[in-house]
Amino acid sequence: MSRDSIEPVNPVEVKVVRAEDLAHFLELKLRDMEKRRETGAASDYGPLTDEIDGVSEDEMKRRLRQQGTWLVYAEQNKKLKGMAAAKFYPKSGIAFVYNVFTDESIRNQGIARELMEKLLAEIVKNVSVSVVHLGDVRNPTSVGLYERMGFQKAAPTGIGLFDGKGSEAHPMSKTIR
Repeated sequence: MSRDSIEPVNPVEVKVVRAEDLAHFLELKLRDMEKRRETGAASDYGPLTDEIDGVSEDEMKRRLRQQGTWLVYAEQNKKLKGMAAAKFYPKSGIAFVYNVFTDESIRNQGIARELMEKLLAEIVKNVSVSVVHLGDVRNPTSVGLYERMGFQKAAPTGIGLFDGKGSEAHPMSKTIR
């Protein structure tokens, strides 16, 4: 392999998905899903709530324009490297954070923290709420990240994650203003 054929490594950019650039994000996500299917690689991010998967692009745009749905993603070299989503539930006053994901190639480089910081910054622009996340008891690295970000961890309650395996989670919460 010649030196010229090596793809330069650009920094990872963490961005907020706005309705007007949803098509770019969806293109990245589709390419990533196709690559993972071709290579047999696991899809670590799974569905990111019904706010993102399972609805039309027009419906996603509508949801992103209204207060209460947020999506951030990490991109490097025109490839999806991570994402996180949150949904605000007005009756409870809680914003629920769904599936924070980073690609294996960039883990332990602070990208999950950047995704969460960007996501929380977007939430606090719109509402003053408690933010809740279910920390997988099998992933102490993730639980530790949330603790370092000021989330309070409760003992596992038997609440299952949405992974189809009934995995236990620590409810974790933080009030933001």
